[in-house]
Amino acid sequence: MLPEGPDFRGEQFRWEQIFPFVSCPTLNRLCVHGEIVSFVRRCLGTPDIRLYQAGLDVKYAGDTIYDQPLHLDANHSYLPASRDRRWRHVEGFLYLTDVSETTGATRFVSLGESESALDGQVAEPWPSRQLEPVRSFLVPGRVISQESAKHIYDRAEPAVGEKGSFMAYGPQVLHRGAEISDHGAWRVILNVSFRTAEQEWVGFHTWQPNSTKRGWREFVAGRTPDELGLVGFPAPGHPIWDERMIAETAERYPGLDVQPWREALAS
Repeated sequence: MLPEGPDFRGEQFRWEQIFPFVSCPTLNRLCVHGEIVSFVRRCLGTPDIRLYQAGLDVKYAGDTIYDQPLHLDANHSYLPASRDRRWRHVEGFLYLTDVSETTGATRFVSLGESESALDGQVAEPWPSRQLEPVRSFLVPGRVISQESAKHIYDRAEPAVGEKGSFMAYGPQVLHRGAEISDHGAWRVILNVSFRTAEQEWVGFHTWQPNSTKRGWREFVAGRTPDELGLVGFPAPGHPIWDERMIAETAERYPGLDVQPWREALAS
């Protein structure tokens, strides 16, 4: 049996929905919201960024145990997190409901304390060999248990915020999911993460397999070249574009204004 304490459980993500969202144009636009994109570009120091994770995460009180151990999101990259600022990526939560300490606010340890804790603490493999035969849910790799490092858990602060707040953090920040203690409460966030275009070793969701489906067609319709560039769509002027490619792309995505691609081709 799995432990009753802090753990990673598939049920914690049972209501998760992955971008793009069918018949939800406002929600799709939020994933590429101008203010979030501008903020991330400043954080990463480049305009050439990619959206690599986007999903709606909903939690309900009493649905499952939401407590997790402190961890790094090692499953976002082939490589361990670098301490060089050039190679950081940005993970973020856009709060679609008010999020309080009692409604499941994620607990975070500050960057400095996270790095100090990881320097002085042996992170455990997760799951342990004893648990591997009875579980299949993919979880991060560097975990600090509450039993061995209660003092680090005591430093974790709830990331509370009002609806519309954006919580951003980096790959070296220890954090954990937390319980919803308010009876009948729920918490809704939009999970959006970005990387620089050159960081091909960082990723989470792959968009191409769904690119012919309704939700994707709805998202592409009405988007600008800059917004589509966030998901790797080739910009106007890229060598792949010719008259035939533009015409077939317009046919594939009704509602997409391909004029910027035609103008770039003509210039």
